[in-house]
Amino acid sequence: MTISKHRKAVLILAAVICIAFVLSLTSCSPKEKTPEDLFEGHSGNFDTTANISYKDLSATARITRETPRSCSVTFSSPESLADVAFVFWDDRVDLNYKAMSFTFDPNSVPGAAVARLTAAAVNSALSGKGLAVQYADNALTLSGALDSGSFTLRLDQGDQRLLKLSIPDQQLDVEFINFTFLD
Repeated sequence: MTISKHRKAVLILAAVICIAFVLSLTSCSPKEKTPEDLFEGHSGNFDTTANISYKDLSATARITRETPRSCSVTFSSPESLADVAFVFWDDRVDLNYKAMSFTFDPNSVPGAAVARLTAAAVNSALSGKGLAVQYADNALTLSGALDSGSFTLRLDQGDQRLLKLSIPDQQLDVEFINFTFLD
């Protein structure tokens, strides 16, 4: 049995339409999230390595926030800060280096500003209030304001992993590497 040219053209057209329909269903992107529901389901606890640029300081550290009450920062570079670990609490800063341990007032530790600013920006992003969201190049950019100045936080559009924080007024840039929410 031979198929006429007309029937063959109709079958090909029907196949093309079916394929186009299936492709359009699978390529639909989910509804863009609002700032308020962007981090839905995340507690704010995280673990990451961070390349930090703060004024004249460049450093690499592991930052872990396992509870809303504290945040630990352990430096791996520069060499002068390697293995220095801070745990930032609301009312104190614990500093550990090898077998030594000290407790300080948070306002007396110069590096506390970086941890405070980073935590404040992440908390602001998690709240979703007062933020502008821009979608571009497979990333989200959240823009907001802190008491210390405006900030931008760049996230992976797919899984909302933090990629980079910038607070220009404080000369602070934090590039997050392998950022993971702990919930």
